[in-house]
Amino acid sequence: MKTVNSKQNFKTDLIALSHPLTLVSILVLLINDHVLKVYAPSILTGKISDFAGLFFFPILLSAILNLIFKSLNLQARQVSIASFGFTAIWFILIKTIPFFNNFTESVLSVQIIRDPTDLMALVMFLPAWKLRASIEDQKEVKVQKLSYVMLCFASLAALATSPAYTPTIYNLIVHKNIIYAEFDEGYFFYSTDGGKNWEEVDFELPSQVTEQAGKYPELPFTLCLPEKPDICYQTGEETILESQDGGKIWVTSWGFPLGRMQFFNRISQYNDIGPYDLAYIELSGEYTISAAMGTGGILLKTKNNAWESIEVNYAGPIYFNAKSFTEAKNSVDREFQIFCFTLFVFLYINILANTKKRNTLGRKLLIALPLLSVAASILGLAFANILYPIMGLLLFVFVLMIVLLIFLELFTNTNKRAKANLIPLAIITLASYSLFILWAYGIIPVYEIAQWITIGLHVFLLLWIIYPPIKEVIQTKRTLPE
Repeated sequence: MKTVNSKQNFKTDLIALSHPLTLVSILVLLINDHVLKVYAPSILTGKISDFAGLFFFPILLSAILNLIFKSLNLQARQVSIASFGFTAIWFILIKTIPFFNNFTESVLSVQIIRDPTDLMALVMFLPAWKLRASIEDQKEVKVQKLSYVMLCFASLAALATSPAYTPTIYNLIVHKNIIYAEFDEGYFFYSTDGGKNWEEVDFELPSQVTEQAGKYPELPFTLCLPEKPDICYQTGEETILESQDGGKIWVTSWGFPLGRMQFFNRISQYNDIGPYDLAYIELSGEYTISAAMGTGGILLKTKNNAWESIEVNYAGPIYFNAKSFTEAKNSVDREFQIFCFTLFVFLYINILANTKKRNTLGRKLLIALPLLSVAASILGLAFANILYPIMGLLLFVFVLMIVLLIFLELFTNTNKRAKANLIPLAIITLASYSLFILWAYGIIPVYEIAQWITIGLHVFLLLWIIYPPIKEVIQTKRTLPE
């Protein structure tokens, strides 16, 4: 029985990655995800991604794991079998079970359509395993530079996922007390209960519906109730207007709550909520108004009740507060980065204001390096074609040196006050970040409230850091003899 260690397995995987079939599968995935899904989205483009990805991903995973564990001299195909098995199990779970689907979407920050019919793509494991086995059976396995290039290329292709695509509803058609929602891809969902529950059309559409397909209403679209013509609704710009006097006076019937537009834009990368169409239907003596909200699904209003947002095939629902900590955290990533930078700056000021010896080489470098970093940035931008790579490398080196010097000076050349200031630094940074988390949850309704409180906290922190050293300098000057 032939024994192959993980080092030999790694070579096999590298050669498999540079095979023409693997290269084709990677190119198909990239073109499909970043061109076809964007400009010609359809159900087919989703299937293509699964088929192409499942051909090369288990080989890529096997190569990475064999590279990591090659010093362990694992037995033949152990890691490769584990790679194929893990990929299969993970793919089955995310395509069938909501928990694993949602968890993977949260971790990778992508949208993964849960569709059990996608499991047919697992058939790609057969040619992928056969390709790898044929290379492993070769007597001499030679790795060329192209194989390492393909390892990096395949890794980037696996990470560079396509932007999340959300179906868009543009048209509502009512026929025999059934509402049909037409999506931008040309397929339909229907509701038999006035718009509360929706199912995909799996039957031949009535001719009256197909005749109206693709005929989107001219905006703004106005709908007046047949039995009460004085009550009218009209599509606005991200609002729905209502009139009780036949259209003479309009008021906002639905719109974004105060301060929540910014949150909605952050959690929904592709917003196209219209509204685009309105539909009226009466069932059991109760009428409902449905609004086609583009990527926001359907808005539903029953008599005097408030508008309710309904999800239809991953379009919608529209909501204005974070549903989980992960979503809240993701919506304030920008603020988190700013706070990290601000903490770095305040730590820098704290050290300069509270150093024991002011003529040390470390302190002089700590003052000079930020100036050199700014100069490198300006030169890199001014002469981008020539100096940008060099200045970028220098900037990285300067920043790394500043970080090292900050911690070196903090523990070797600062007074007790500098170390004690680490506590308010941590508290105010954490408090500021918490304010924006509360904003994401809707507890703080308006973004500017969290923003101004944060500015106030940091002004207080700056005064807390610099006031005692300045006061000491002034007192020292006063006590000096003239």
